[in-house]
Amino acid sequence: MTKFLVSFVAAVLSLASSNAASAQDSDQCFKIAAILCGDEGLTPCMSKPNMMSQLPPKCVGDIQPMVEMGRKGQAEQNARNTAQNDTMTGMSYGGVLRSGPGMEYRRVASLREGDQIEILEDTGVWFNDYKWYVVATPHGTGYHWGGIFLCRPGHQDQRHL
Repeated sequence: MTKFLVSFVAAVLSLASSNAASAQDSDQCFKIAAILCGDEGLTPCMSKPNMMSQLPPKCVGDIQPMVEMGRKGQAEQNARNTAQNDTMTGMSYGGVLRSGPGMEYRRVASLREGDQIEILEDTGVWFNDYKWYVVATPHGTGYHWGGIFLCRPGHQDQRHL
């Protein structure tokens, strides 16, 4: 039934604009795709197996790039969401929580071995082969040297940072 409906709509649209320009052909293709997909949306609908084959062959070249752009946009959004929700946690071996990324910054708090930390930001500042990180701890938020903390097992990284 659906294939018949698409064929019928394609034939009507083709007759209505036999001298139509390429842009109008694209518009017709999108109308056909909209009929096939209903309220589902172009990208999820046309991503299903065999949906693209239900389009008239001349429409595939118009619809497929739109579907690919939609997939790429969704993948980028998923990556952003994952990055925002992917908090890295760890355990301190002790040391000093500082007001900046270096030994010269004032002490904010002292950390005890086993204190839980949430790694908020990589500062990009290196000291003795490890970076400084902005971390949240039970004693406050500050800068912690990566050489004296460990990421918790099962999280992004199980090595020293």
